[in-house]
Amino acid sequence: MSEPGWRVETADEQAEVPTEVPEQLRGAIAAAPGLDCVGFFDQDDFVYGVNRVAGADRWDALLRLGVRLAVAWRGLDREVQPLRTGRLIRTVLDAEGGAVFCETVRPGRHVIGTVAAAASVAERERADAALAGVVDHLRAADRLPTQNHGGFADEGPAIPATEPVLRSSGPEDILAALLPALSLDGLHGLAYYARGDRLAAADCFDSPELSRFHELATPDDRRALYNTLGHELAGLANQLNQATSEALGGPLHRIVLDVQQGAIYYRRLPRQHYLVGVTLDQTRVRHTDHRMHALAEHLTSP
Repeated sequence: MSEPGWRVETADEQAEVPTEVPEQLRGAIAAAPGLDCVGFFDQDDFVYGVNRVAGADRWDALLRLGVRLAVAWRGLDREVQPLRTGRLIRTVLDAEGGAVFCETVRPGRHVIGTVAAAASVAERERADAALAGVVDHLRAADRLPTQNHGGFADEGPAIPATEPVLRSSGPEDILAALLPALSLDGLHGLAYYARGDRLAAADCFDSPELSRFHELATPDDRRALYNTLGHELAGLANQLNQATSEALGGPLHRIVLDVQQGAIYYRRLPRQHYLVGVTLDQTRVRHTDHRMHALAEHLTSP
């Protein structure tokens, strides 16, 4: 490749690499200088990639992480199916030592990239968006429509500036932080957990403006389903943390499970507390991620 410091990696000389993949991966690293490495995985196994990390051990650790994440996708996809919001299309694991992005072209086929700890929040988002763009091109080559991974392609029409219909439970001091963060234009549900136990929850699912998202599940159905998933996220975060610790380093503090209709967000807080957020609107996935970040910062500020 022409980019200085980058090395092409392949599974073996006989690996079948779709003709558009090398060009698309080169385009991603040009668009997102924060990327460490990016790989194309098919049938849950590594096929082709480009890498600029120093040392074979570091690349091997990242490659193992990519394979584990590609395989883990199937279990994560099963976890979100009861929510009736579609397949899992994008997974983000953000740790102190870096981040990994798994963007799904179709079941078993993924583009996975990493950034190092030095990458800023903006650089991480740029890398995420660049990989989403690669997936869009690969899906188009397979005659598949865009799924707007990460909400990067379209922020959707303007949302009416009306007050949401709120439902909440829990201590007033926690709800005082959660309720102002909810809105019709992105963050539709929030829950606060301590060691796996839910302390407070709030949502605006009953708002008439969100009725179009409830064709397959009622608001009460969604509350029960998201509560179950929220309890399970503590264990899931521990499992994923084990997968990322060798390659990225440092504890996992952010997870995004991006589905075809919206996303689920996990944010680790001090003292084994964590925050779970939900949006039902795919066009607002990025916007809601920013709001979750701001809320987590608010909850952890002195």
